[in-house]
Amino acid sequence: RRRHTRLVSDWSSDVCSSIPQKHVEKKAWVRDIRYSFEKTVFGEELKLHLKNRTGSKQTLNLEVKIVDFFRIPVAEFREKIEAGRSFAKTFHYPRGTSDQYRAILKVTDSDGNSQEEVFPYLRDWTGAFRSKLWLNDNWQTASVKDDGTRKTRTLQPLPPADSVWKLTSLPVDFPNHIAWFKREFTVPENFAGTRWFLHFDRIAYEADLYLNGKKIHHYGTEVSLAPFDVEITGRFNRKGPNTLLLAVRGKIASLVDSELDKKNPNWNRKNFHAYLYQGVSEISLLGVPEKFIGDAKVTTSCRNRTIEAQADAPEGFPVENRVLHLGREVLKLKGRTKWNHPICWGPVEFPLLQLETVLKKDGKTVDIQNTRFGFREIWTEGMNLVWNGKVFRSPARPFMSSWGWFLHVGGARRKAVLDRIRMVKSLGNNMLRHIYDGGYFAELADEEGLIYAQGNITPAGPSAEMLANEELWRHKTASDLAAIRARINHPSIFTWYLSNEMFAFSNRPNFKRIRDAVRAVRKADPTRFAEAGCDLDVHGETAI
Repeated sequence: RRRHTRLVSDWSSDVCSSIPQKHVEKKAWVRDIRYSFEKTVFGEELKLHLKNRTGSKQTLNLEVKIVDFFRIPVAEFREKIEAGRSFAKTFHYPRGTSDQYRAILKVTDSDGNSQEEVFPYLRDWTGAFRSKLWLNDNWQTASVKDDGTRKTRTLQPLPPADSVWKLTSLPVDFPNHIAWFKREFTVPENFAGTRWFLHFDRIAYEADLYLNGKKIHHYGTEVSLAPFDVEITGRFNRKGPNTLLLAVRGKIASLVDSELDKKNPNWNRKNFHAYLYQGVSEISLLGVPEKFIGDAKVTTSCRNRTIEAQADAPEGFPVENRVLHLGREVLKLKGRTKWNHPICWGPVEFPLLQLETVLKKDGKTVDIQNTRFGFREIWTEGMNLVWNGKVFRSPARPFMSSWGWFLHVGGARRKAVLDRIRMVKSLGNNMLRHIYDGGYFAELADEEGLIYAQGNITPAGPSAEMLANEELWRHKTASDLAAIRARINHPSIFTWYLSNEMFAFSNRPNFKRIRDAVRAVRKADPTRFAEAGCDLDVHGETAI
């Protein structure tokens, strides 16, 4: 029997800045807080419906807090509700400067029992230099029935004439081997941007992308599961409607070519990753200036009390970086900067910080990019995990990834993912294993203070053909590195989960493949652990 030690809520550190600690709250008994966000001409509304089912005559206190992506409060409301009555009200609040919001609703009775619900919301946004248009809703999809021929097992230039289209939202899975997705979009005239990029959080597993009837990109299985961008500058109607069409191929894309002609194909694979559900994740359109800031990376060290920011910038364009907390500047950065009392993310409180990167030319600002991150470091001392200077232990829950059965039942959408994360936390688990979700899972885990093992392409069940296939392993490394670049600033990811049951600890050929995969990931991200499931420490290659 393993003894687990829970972290107490009154922990404080001489390393981290003092942050007020939350009290442990009793479980709530008001169960059905329901709300909907509706768009209006002048801004958003929060439409709330609350019903008290307890039969108690106590007065309820309702607190409503709306925050943006950087946790900056946008609006707060308080109401008193008489017992035994439903409560419905529309709350109006001003637009902020973010493309994501959270509504935090808390109900407390006179005995101190309380319940909290959190609702995520995505909003189209434009600023002085950049803009973002979410494309997750109002898709039409048609699945192609398999007739045993390559025509229904490989990507084709047009959907079948007899396709039956249905309305759906992303993320979503699909049956059969091939599915089509189409959506119209129009970019508002006031949205900033000179160059435009379609951002795809994930497609599983292969796709052809068409814009206004022209093929603009092929997404292959060599980088499946990794996020990617496609530039569409000059290839779409800036002042009118556009049609985006996706031809998506599922798990059958991972089979060797000879299997496609069989009525019942054997799962003889050329790729590792046919174990995840097939589907399409979130999609958005990004507008940026002609010269813009690319990927930003924040490196923090609790032991050294330092922070460093790096950003991809065009040559000859200097950048300036500063750190903000709740909209207020706390530190200017120049190279690796000392921070004696950083605002730490975890292991008790989980404040998120904002890196503002400004791109300049001839003294004028030409772009501003904001990156969310958390100041944290996790390392090992003997048999202990140490998180920001404190030994950390927690029960861990496996198999809660949304890119599996949950995807099939709509459980990969943000609200469902957030509810599962909060449920896991409420049961005393502060760690999750085997998570194969896209980037939004990390965003939500960052906010809730849950650390987890991020999986990507995870080989398992080694065969001689798999071990000898150089191209297969190059594809794995490329996808791993792309996933790291996209998720490098998420404090909730504490280990990269690279393989499972590869027998690398006991078989030399297997060991060489996993060793090389571990080394590539640790070189790309030395701030986190790399992990080979069921292979111990891979003869010292991993720190855990």
